Amino acid sequence: MRVRSALLLIALVVLGAWSLRTPAASSEELPLAGLLLTWQDDPTTTMTVDWHYHSAFALPEPLLFYRAVGESEWREHEAAELSHALPDRRIFRAHLTDLLPGTTYEFQIAGHAATYSFRTMPDRLETAFTFAAGGDTRHQKAWMEQMNRVITAYDPEFVVWGGDLAYADGVLAEFWYEWFEAVRSTLITSSGRVIPIVVGIGNHEVQGGFYRSYPEYEETDEWRSRIAPFFYSLFAFPGQPGYGVLDFGDYLSLIVLDTDHTNSVTDVQAVWLEEVLAAREHVTHVIPVYHVTAYPSVRSFGGTTESRIRETWLPLFEAYGVRIAFENHDHAYKRTVPIREGRFDPAGIVFFGDGAWGVTPRDVHPVASTWYLVRAEPVRHGMVVTLDETGVHVLAVSADGQVLDSYKVNGIYIASPAEGATVGADEEIRVWVDPSIEIRNVRVFQNERLLYDGDSLPQGVRLSGEASADGAAQRLAVEVTDAAGRVRRQEALVSVRRVHLRSPEEGVPRVRGHLPVAAAIGLEPGEQVARVRLSLQLIRAFEDHPEVVVFEGRVLPRGFTLDTLQLADGTYDLKLSVETDRGAVSFDVRRIVVRNWETLVEHFFPPANLFGLLLPRLESVERSEGWEYATDQTDRFFGDADRVYPTASGAYMTWRLPRLRRFVLTFYAEDAAFAGYVGLAVSSDNEGWTEIPFRVVQEGEASDGMQRLLLIGEVPEELAAEYIRLTWHGGGGDTVQLGHAEFTGLAGE
Repeated sequence: MRVRSALLLIALVVLGAWSLRTPAASSEELPLAGLLLTWQDDPTTTMTVDWHYHSAFALPEPLLFYRAVGESEWREHEAAELSHALPDRRIFRAHLTDLLPGTTYEFQIAGHAATYSFRTMPDRLETAFTFAAGGDTRHQKAWMEQMNRVITAYDPEFVVWGGDLAYADGVLAEFWYEWFEAVRSTLITSSGRVIPIVVGIGNHEVQGGFYRSYPEYEETDEWRSRIAPFFYSLFAFPGQPGYGVLDFGDYLSLIVLDTDHTNSVTDVQAVWLEEVLAAREHVTHVIPVYHVTAYPSVRSFGGTTESRIRETWLPLFEAYGVRIAFENHDHAYKRTVPIREGRFDPAGIVFFGDGAWGVTPRDVHPVASTWYLVRAEPVRHGMVVTLDETGVHVLAVSADGQVLDSYKVNGIYIASPAEGATVGADEEIRVWVDPSIEIRNVRVFQNERLLYDGDSLPQGVRLSGEASADGAAQRLAVEVTDAAGRVRRQEALVSVRRVHLRSPEEGVPRVRGHLPVAAAIGLEPGEQVARVRLSLQLIRAFEDHPEVVVFEGRVLPRGFTLDTLQLADGTYDLKLSVETDRGAVSFDVRRIVVRNWETLVEHFFPPANLFGLLLPRLESVERSEGWEYATDQTDRFFGDADRVYPTASGAYMTWRLPRLRRFVLTFYAEDAAFAGYVGLAVSSDNEGWTEIPFRVVQEGEASDGMQRLLLIGEVPEELAAEYIRLTWHGGGGDTVQLGHAEFTGLAGE
């Protein structure tokens, strides 16, 4: 009996002690100045909870109580205080371990009545998994809070920010007070779930921005903490040395890197990165996050750190199958084409960013002339990232909640028509599918209208060929079903023009000779072509040239060829106008550069005197004795101050111009009879010569009877002429003078 009474007493004492350690708010509850959740290691079984107080002498015990939702009993964890993290703040950290994966826990902080919750991450990817990404978070607290609220509405598992957090530059503690207040007040859902945060380092966490600001810098804990004191004291992850990896089961490895801020992109960090990537080849999604961009939307492509990232990290990313990376730093939104080995490749990496969560956006590079950009906008944004077994979907959302972009990296790439392009109504559709995907079925849709359904990639499939209006938006979609029955879908929004000049190709092609012209049109059912007009217009600065019609009819030009040899070299607009029987008129324009001819001009400049040395300035490749220069009496020679004349019979000059076709020589003489003493011959090898006929054209006469006479001739193509020789067969004297020579040949390929 006494034993039973003693046991009962012990039990009552234990229960009484436990009741004292259950959550309870004090009558004078101190407000929290900050509440931040993150991970130091396995996100499926741990959670790190930091809470902040304004400086005070009397604080509640540093205790955190937690339990899985549905459990009746609370567990207690005593937190450690972070020393000297922020002036005027007391910060406590509780590192919870041995938690259950994929489980919601509720927790309370001693001295506070509020009950919060968090979710551990699942250990397997059985359903879609969503997190948020961005960077450059606080120019204004209100902007940061606005973006936080927009992202919180998507209920992400966590948020990862790739640097430039409070913009405190390692000095301004008051900026961190605002930053933590924004996190505490806006990254908690309406149900009380606190959204964890993962952070990387940026230049605005560091005094001087980059370690190279300190010539004596060494990559040590002491130096890193010295130049980035707040970053290394406030955040459990990544901690020293400033980069790290979080593994979410076998479905996600989040690699957070340091872009030359407190650790070099090269050397130790690069060795670590390769080891981390090599050990995670089995992981479904390996995603790097870092601050400075490899492919900037705003800054210079040739920047120091930008170049170092491309040279050092990207080959590692490519070697180990990385397909998506998040960049920051530029204060804009961007998405690139898939890139591998520094060029477009459907099997490459798509880079997203560029860090404009709560900062003033900057003007971006023009997308049309920046080969690697698909999208770029100066807009504050965050990205909602959803993972599943088939890929990664990125939804970019602006600070006012508008969807900016939606794209899935999943092994499918619509190569043509390119996203955002304006194309003809019958554009060919080309699709790339990762060779590792075993295709069971492929379907292609235009505005959900089925265009193709087969067990292999489409060949020769085109858009529907219909268009109701110029620039009509069309949604092209490709669905690929693999051997396991999983469906991958990729979409591209394109614009369709009713009239489309298929050739020449897009861009500004250089053309020569005969140019085939082909066109297509998208019509509504029953609509027919009534009138077609194809014209050319020469484009020159400060000059207006009329359009010249080269084709007219009631059908589109098919088999039509434009002979550009009949055109002067220059830039032209080729314009196609089509009118239908319903009165609709549509246009398409291609700019072309006609480059048929190369020209060699001989001015007969006299030798230049360089310190007493005479340097010839003639274009001829060979010349005999028997020529003299003339520079006087320019009024007799129509202002021509540079001339030569023969002094003996048999004098000759030879010029070289491949694919020679035409020549014009300007002579000055009292009558045209002089031409009988002129011989012209051409050669392909400067050995065998063929005489060439010419005609004489009088172009003017001076007051004393001196005439300007042109010797003009054509060179037959079959002679393959590369050399032309002028020989004088008359006597010597200055009564006949040669003032100018111009030779024209077909341009090379």
